[in-house]
Amino acid sequence: MLQVVFRILGPLDVQVDGRPVPLSGARQRTILAMLLLSANHVVSVDTLAEAVWQGSPPTTFVNQIAICVSGLRKAFKAAVGADDLIVTSHPGYLLATGGHRIDAAEFEELVAEARDARERGRTAAAAGLLEQALGLWRGRALEGVAAGRVAAEAARLDEQRLGVHEELTALRLDLGRHRELIGELTSFLAEHGLREQSRAQLMLAQYRSGLRAEALETYRDARRLLADELGIEPGPRLRQLHDAVLADEAWLAAPAVAPTAGGTAPAPAPAPDPGPSAVGGPRPGSAAVAGPADPGAERKGFHSAFEPVSQRRGRPRQPAVPAARTRGTDRRSGPGEVPPARSPQNVQPAASALEFRLLGPVEATAGGREIPLDGAKQRSVLAALLLADGRLLPDERLSTLIWGWDPPATWTAQLHTYASRLRGRLGPLVDLVRRGPGYRLDIGPARLDLREFRRDADLGHRALENGSYARAAELLSAALGQWRGEPLTGVTPQLAEKELPGLEESRLAVLEDRIEAELALGGHRAAVPELLRLVAEHPTRERLRGQLMIGLYRCDRQGDALEVYEAGRRLLAEELGVDPGPALRRLHHQVLTGDLTHPGVPERPAAVLAPAARSGAAPPPGTRPAGAVPDGGEERGGLVPAMLPPATADFIGRERHLAALAAALRGVRPDGPASAAAVEDPAAPAGPVVLTGGAGTGKSALAVHAAHLVRDDFPDGHLYADLSTPDGTPRDPGAVLGGFLRALGADEPELPDALDERVRLYRSRLAGRHVLVVLDNAADDRQVRPLLTAESRSRTLVTSRAALGVLEGARRFQVGPLDFPGAYQLLAAAGRERVSADPAATARIVELCERLPLALRVCAARLAAHPHWSPARLADRLTPAEHRLDELRLGDLDVRARLRYGLPGLDPATRAALGVLARAGADSWTPADAAALLGASERDAEEVLEALTGARLLTAAEDRAELRYRFAPLVRLIALEECRTAVAV
Repeated sequence: MLQVVFRILGPLDVQVDGRPVPLSGARQRTILAMLLLSANHVVSVDTLAEAVWQGSPPTTFVNQIAICVSGLRKAFKAAVGADDLIVTSHPGYLLATGGHRIDAAEFEELVAEARDARERGRTAAAAGLLEQALGLWRGRALEGVAAGRVAAEAARLDEQRLGVHEELTALRLDLGRHRELIGELTSFLAEHGLREQSRAQLMLAQYRSGLRAEALETYRDARRLLADELGIEPGPRLRQLHDAVLADEAWLAAPAVAPTAGGTAPAPAPAPDPGPSAVGGPRPGSAAVAGPADPGAERKGFHSAFEPVSQRRGRPRQPAVPAARTRGTDRRSGPGEVPPARSPQNVQPAASALEFRLLGPVEATAGGREIPLDGAKQRSVLAALLLADGRLLPDERLSTLIWGWDPPATWTAQLHTYASRLRGRLGPLVDLVRRGPGYRLDIGPARLDLREFRRDADLGHRALENGSYARAAELLSAALGQWRGEPLTGVTPQLAEKELPGLEESRLAVLEDRIEAELALGGHRAAVPELLRLVAEHPTRERLRGQLMIGLYRCDRQGDALEVYEAGRRLLAEELGVDPGPALRRLHHQVLTGDLTHPGVPERPAAVLAPAARSGAAPPPGTRPAGAVPDGGEERGGLVPAMLPPATADFIGRERHLAALAAALRGVRPDGPASAAAVEDPAAPAGPVVLTGGAGTGKSALAVHAAHLVRDDFPDGHLYADLSTPDGTPRDPGAVLGGFLRALGADEPELPDALDERVRLYRSRLAGRHVLVVLDNAADDRQVRPLLTAESRSRTLVTSRAALGVLEGARRFQVGPLDFPGAYQLLAAAGRERVSADPAATARIVELCERLPLALRVCAARLAAHPHWSPARLADRLTPAEHRLDELRLGDLDVRARLRYGLPGLDPATRAALGVLARAGADSWTPADAAALLGASERDAEEVLEALTGARLLTAAEDRAELRYRFAPLVRLIALEECRTAVAV
């Protein structure tokens, strides 16, 4: 069969074996464009009419559309020999692509492959794929056709192209191809002068080509353009790059490693990555090219543009367009892969269940087969009864929804007929009864898409308000996934006119919530194209406009964000005679002043703009470079301390902990709206934020990660100290204060010897500053207290195994082992294919490691260091208890050493009791049980158990109203080793 190529990345064009298919007239082209944008899905006649006639169709629009479709069928039959490419399907038409190609689908497939290659460290291959993808473009998307509804989708496609262009440029900079980029970027900026990302890439290419003066002139051009057109300064990242060029900072140099002949960049060394990639793009193996933070935030597919966004989310990929990738596509777990946790309400019913659908064409199915419904009136009766949600629907109300205000004389008899037919078609699975002057439908356990939409939407909104952004995004996406097109398709105009506005408003509200959750998760790059289309379709919705401004600002497009605000201000003034609301005005001010906060959870690294640390280590994603002077830093006349260690690159899970810690550090009230910007609350207590947990639970990594999330909220610096020495003994707080004071600019002669004098000098140095202090591995309250700040605008984050219960005003958070999906994902760092190949063995490893992040990292590192090992082999090596701790050690990662940190602080009697309890072999003990084993009173035994619990060597929980104490298996192994050592001595 001849293959048809549909091309929309440029002027609309259809090719058959390289020969164009003639298309006649603007209407025919618009209809074809609409069908292509929703390929393999029905587009209603009403939607086609709105696109063709811009909302004012003639009375004969149905016939005129049918004539245009007939013309397209004839053209395809003449070219291909088949007239079944366009199928009539109630309530409109469907373009079935079959084995034919659409260039936009190929474009998105190539981009996805490029991002995957980049994640695997194959930089040259990724660049080649992106070049191939951009080569499919022949001009602006749907040029010559893009008007009205088509224009919004064309704008989204064009924005996607520009983003991919910037991704490709970052890869080419990584590959050392800076000289060839100068001319291309100069031409690109002549057309897109406000894109600060591209301007930064040009500056870097010029600098690496020895054109330092030209790079500085490029910055000056940007500054003049932004000042003349928008009255603003360049964004903070572009300013930082300008300062780095002025100072000739080392990280600006071209990458030293060239790609291999095979097109794959050499694997990165295990040492910290040097800085140059922070501007050229992420290093191989670190992150996808400008990819989304959340797996659920892939860029949207080009098709189904005029279905509700929710319909595209949650819909399985269509085999007819194999290359298309839609945002939020339902992910099926691969062989052996642990699927993401799902709530019970999201589990689909059995295939034999009865199902009703209102969020699209009105349908009823049983056992997967459609139940026939006769005409619009019978569909309307069913839809109206379902919308009543089990309540009695009076005859008069039902009559109005079907016939309007002028029903026929026999309307009561007709209603009875429709109800009887429905009862016969639906059978005994539902209860359709006559009650007094109306009808009532009880569908029992049958599935109703509207009911599931509302339930998931409500749960998602509550999760959003609580700051559980990942959970909110999952639930809201599931809610939107219930939509299959325009709701109530096939019902009478009277019913549609009454119910559609409320349903559409509900969808938009849920859509705005979902976008807010994804922005909070750092998904701004993926959200911008969608928001551009949504704002074009709903220009007066200020929340959507504000979300677009946030997305653009976080993509380093401050100028575009201000233009979006100005366009909205003009529109509201001209159409409604009002100014933007206070929330949008406040957001506009934050964009102008550069005060807009970063997301609560970081996005994967952007391609350019964030300079690396002067020490040579690449900064964590989305953070200010270490050593760079933040806004206002120069006013203090000294170096701003930036002592945070790098964040863990492959940090997994803990979203709720991160959100809670970030809110506590920012001083946000716990009961405040999750959607509010992280504005510091002056009334919030300045007490420390304390994170406690056992050894190996990842407290330090979590604390550092949370500190990086909020570092921009503390422009006067970030102090960090590990309060434990390598052998586990506590550090002297006076020595720690000495280091802090030096970082804050104190000269050595200024440092007093006495601890109390150092405390006073430390707090004086912090007076009036916004400083974040991280105290890691604190031993007890006495060690921490001298290091606490007295400044209400500063915050202190403390990690400890101890509860630190007497610290005044502390907000406490406890961290334990990971949940199973998070632990599985962390172990998959060794290679998802290897882990997925043997899920049973992988699950054994997870449980033998007790889901402790430290132990799992050791196992992932051992699998990576032994590529010939299978997960089953490692699980077998871990199974013998006497060898397990030996296996959980690699390099400086040592589970045994970390678990033993709690032993030196025990008094001899408690340490001896630890061995007795370990040898006893019982699963758990009450104080009475322990007293019998230890030969002590119950009170003394309970004191010993509490001391061991405080050292995180035991856990305590109530069991049938009885307090019981337990060993974790790995801690028991440590205790048994301690016994053997004591006996040997």
